[in-house]
Formats: sequence, C-alpha cells, structure tokens
Amino acid sequence: MAIRKAAKQITPLQICRLQEQIDAEHETFVKRNLESYLTVNDNFHIIIAESSGNNTLVGYIKNILSRTFVQMIFFESFFDFNTNPSLEEHIIILDALKRHDEEECIRLIREHLRLSMEGLKTR
Repeated sequence: MAIRKAAKQITPLQICRLQEQIDAEHETFVKRNLESYLTVNDNFHIIIAESSGNNTLVGYIKNILSRTFVQMIFFESFFDFNTNPSLEEHIIILDALKRHDEEECIRLIREHLRLSMEGLKTR
C-alpha cells in the first residue's frame, strides 16, 4: 500500500501539496464543478502515491484513478453535491500523515476506499 510508505517518508513539501489539494477540493465542491473536483481528488491520491517513492505504485494509482474518472463523468448522478464525506476523510488522512502514524494511515485509507466503493454501489 502506498500509504504505508508515504506515512514513513512524506516530506513537509508533500504535506503542503496535500493541504493545497484539500483547499482546492473544498473550493471546487462549493462551485459544483465535477470535473475540477475529480481532478483535485485524483491529485490528492497521486501525491500520496508519489510520497511512497514507489513509481510502480504511482502508475497503478494513476491507472485506477483514470478509470474511475471516466466512470464518474459518465455517471455524474453518482456525485452528490449536498455532502462531501471524502473531504473530511482527506483531512483526517492528512493529519495522520503529518504524524507519520503508519497504522492509522492504513486504517483510514482502507475505510476511505470502503466508503467510496459503497457509494458507487448505491448509485
């Protein structure tokens, strides 16, 4: 898992970049711009993968995200602009990364993925 390695070696610059993505995620969500929101969301996950230092994992994450992006655009009804649970999840994940809390990062990313998959299944 990319988050395991990222938790150990994430840099202050990468933490800053993640915070910028969280700020942008909030802004694009408020503007109800799905395409921008999905790009920012992807960037958040890619930065975590890059923080792992494992280019193979980065490639896998980008591949998965590009497939999800297309799916989300085609099924825009999946996206509910009334709530944004992923923003809060991203904030909590970033907090765990700042503390370099490997076990908490793993637990949080698993929960984040589980909730995302549940959301896709219910749409």
